[in-house]
Parts: sequence; C-alpha cells; structure tokens
Amino acid sequence: MEQSQENLQKENLEYSIRLSFKLGLILVFLIAVAIWYANYALHFNGFVINDSHDYAQLAKNVNEGNGYSTSVLRPLAYRFFKTLPQPEITRMIGYPYILGLSFKIFGQSDFTVVFLNGVFFVALIILVYFLAYELSKNTVISLIAALLVSCMKCFLDHSLQAEPNIMYSSLYVAFFYFYIKYPCRPLIYGIMLGLLQLVRANTQFVFIAFFLMYIFHGKQNLRERFLDAGKLSIGFMIGITPHLVRNYSIIGNPFFSLYGYSFLLFTKSFPTYSVWTQISDINPIMFVMSHPGEMISKSYQWFWRLLENSVDFYTPVVLLLTGVTFFMPLKNSRVRMLRIITIVGIIVQTALLLPMGPVPYYYMFFFPIMMIVSVINVDDLLKKYSPIVLSFGLIAFAFTAMPYWKSPKPINPFISMGKQVEKLTEKDTLILTDMPWELAWYADRKAIWLPYDLDTLKTISQTLKPSYVILSGKMYVPYKDMIWMRMLNDSNYAKSLGYRLESIISFQNEPIALMYKTMDSSDAL
Repeated sequence: MEQSQENLQKENLEYSIRLSFKLGLILVFLIAVAIWYANYALHFNGFVINDSHDYAQLAKNVNEGNGYSTSVLRPLAYRFFKTLPQPEITRMIGYPYILGLSFKIFGQSDFTVVFLNGVFFVALIILVYFLAYELSKNTVISLIAALLVSCMKCFLDHSLQAEPNIMYSSLYVAFFYFYIKYPCRPLIYGIMLGLLQLVRANTQFVFIAFFLMYIFHGKQNLRERFLDAGKLSIGFMIGITPHLVRNYSIIGNPFFSLYGYSFLLFTKSFPTYSVWTQISDINPIMFVMSHPGEMISKSYQWFWRLLENSVDFYTPVVLLLTGVTFFMPLKNSRVRMLRIITIVGIIVQTALLLPMGPVPYYYMFFFPIMMIVSVINVDDLLKKYSPIVLSFGLIAFAFTAMPYWKSPKPINPFISMGKQVEKLTEKDTLILTDMPWELAWYADRKAIWLPYDLDTLKTISQTLKPSYVILSGKMYVPYKDMIWMRMLNDSNYAKSLGYRLESIISFQNEPIALMYKTMDSSDAL
C-alpha cells in the first residue's frame, strides 16, 4: 500500500514537471511571436544596410535559377570572373540558399526575408528555453533565460535585416543542445560544425575551441584525446565539403574566399575600402606576413574600437550583468564545458578577426549560451532567491531595450530609388554606381561598384561596359583624382568620360542621386 502511494506521488510529481515544462514552452512561444510581430510592425521599413541588400540579391539569383551568383561586381573580383552575374566567392552559401528557397515558396519580397528571420527568431528563443531546461531541469530558470535573450536589442534589430545572424544564432544553440543531449560524439559534432560553417564562417573559431578542448581538456588517455580531435576534424571537413567542392570547381582553390582580402582594409597601401575597388593581384596572406607591424598596430587600435563599439551595440548593463554572472563560480560540469568553449571561441575569434575590423555583431551568437550559463550560475549560488534576482535582471534587460522600442522606423530611400531606376532602365542594363547592392535588390539590375581609377574602369569595360552611372555621393573610398565626386558635381567632366546627365533620382521631393547615360557606346569608358 505504501509502495503504491509512493508510486502515485512520483507519477504526480513527474506529471506536474511535464505540465510545467509544456506551459512554459507555450508561454515562450507566444511571447516570442508577439515580440517579433511588434518589432516588425514598429520598426520595419525595408532594408537600409547594404549587407542586407547583398544577401537578398544573392537569394534572388538562387531563386531565379542563376545558381549561387551575384549581380554585383566588386572590381577586385574581375581578376577571377569577367561576366555578370558571376559566381559568389565572398559570402557563405547557407543563408542565401535557404532564403532563395523561401522566395520560391512565399514570393520574392522584403516580407519573405523578415518572415524567415522571424521564424528563426522564435526558434532561437525556444531553443534557449530547451537548452536551459536540459541543463537546469527548472522551468522558471529556463523561461527567464529565454526572455533575457528575447530582450536583447541586437537580436531584435538583426531579426529585421537580410543577414544570417538570427538564423545562425538559432542553429548555434541547436548545436549545443545536441552536444549536451548526446555527449561523446565528436564525429557528429564535427559534421554539424561544418554545416554551420556554411552559414557563417565564424564557426571555424568554435571548431578550434572544440579541437583545443579535446586536446587539453579531454579524456585521461592522450591517444584518445587525439583520436577524438581527429574525429572532430574529419567531421568538420565532411560538413564543409559542399563549399570546398564548389570553390574548387569554379576557382581551383577549395579554401579560397574573396573575404580574405579584408585583411588589407585600412592599411597604408589600401586605405579604407579601396582594396575592393582595385584589380589587385596581391596575395592577402603574403601581405599580412610582409606587414606584421602594420597588422599589429591596426589590431591594437581596433581592439579598443571593438570594446567601444560593443558597449554601444550591447549596452553597458547587458555587458556588465552578463559578464559578472558568466564568470561566477559554477558547479555544473556540463555548464563548465559551455563556458570553456565560449571563452576560447571568443579569444580565438578576436585574435584572428581583429585585423579585418572591429565588428561587435560577430559576437552576438555567443550571448544565448552566455545567458544560459549566467542564469544557471545565479540559480546554483543563490538557490531560493535566484528567481527574484533573475527577475530583476530581466527587468534591467528589458529596460535597456526601451530606446530601441521607442525608436522610429528608419528612413529608407532605396525602395523608391529602385522603382525609379527600374522604370528608367532596361532589364539587362549594367549600371556603374556607388550603391550597387541597393540597386541589385530593389531595381533588379546588374551593377558595378565604382572602380578606384579610370584605368581600372577601362579594364573592366573590355567585357562589362556600363550603360549608366548612378551617383549618390556615398564615397567609401578615397578614389584617385576624386573622379566620381568630380563627375557628380560637374556635368562637363561627365561628358569628357562619355556620359551625359539623364535623370535626377529623388526621394520625398529631394534629389538623392544623379543618373548619367552613355552618349556613345564607342567612346564611353
């Protein structure tokens, strides 16, 4: 009789726990959907960042049957391909392919992009809940961890951009859920990390963190440590095989990426973004090796810039609360491994990426894991008082996001500009412009980013002769002899290059760009 009563009590307890988990999951889902929709309704007005336009036009080409190609020529890429569209060799293939598939299902539009990101935003919050529960077996703690992530303005902001950051963050948490749920499977971990690499190249730094963990913090037997590290490496290579095969087939180098030239940015030889606008045959690895002092000096300056930018991007309160609780003493060994991997991943990424630039959002995918570790740390140390303390932390996080929620929709001239250019030009028109990605997406036109000088333009014009030049004054590069600013300000100089003023592009009754047309195709550069 007593045994039967104990079994009944145990079953009731298990039912109560399952019910609590399910109710928490439903609540997390509803809150995540509500947050995303409110964010979309209050803040979305198309895409205003050129990275978003770039990813969107890549997905457009996938959807239209052009393969993984770009309709935008960076002059640097003319070394490798002489036509447009041309194979994309800068960005990873994962997000544009999935976005292109979404275009086939839901139609090619801005809304499809943000809807896809909304799905991954909701998935991110749910996955944080799942992973936190797997580690803590506490519904309240898991719920707070999920809500903390949903309050971070970086995730809110990037869920309305056509970039892979939200998708990657959710897949990153999903990977760690698998890692915690199914331990001791290094080959599978490697394959999953390789597939994640197809979405964001940052994954290679997490792979390095795992590799070092197996070598220095693995099993007691040294041979087994190297065996696990080897399995991880083999799995990683298997996962990135599609990328390697594609690169080898189109360019002859499986590990090539045009993004490697980012090491040359903001150097004496290539000030600001000028390396992208030149047809340079410089090997970026050799350049880095031959300019160690310049790389170290640039990295030092950008390290402090990264800290400054991160304070603005994540807010001081979020960084302070997360940092303090993340490094608190912890008891859970599985949580300890997450902390080690995160710390090593951040260190490796910072050391290797600093020469490219101080970019805070490269670190945002670490934060869901950091948040889970922090919440469990607080719960382990404060016990019964932890829900109260964590609730105050949640309120603080929500407060830091208030300026974002109060901010107006961004002003977006590119949608109107695209419609005007679409009406004024033919479908296959090739445009030389300082807004190539904006026009490739919103006007559906092939575009060339302004070359560094006239000699570069002459070289490109051998196979790609632009019919129009559209200038808005967005000069990211100190062009030789200020040729494009002179053209923008002097119609006679434009005529000397073979172009005449065709139209003024306006937004809200204000001129925002000038459009020039070829006077004589034989004379135009």
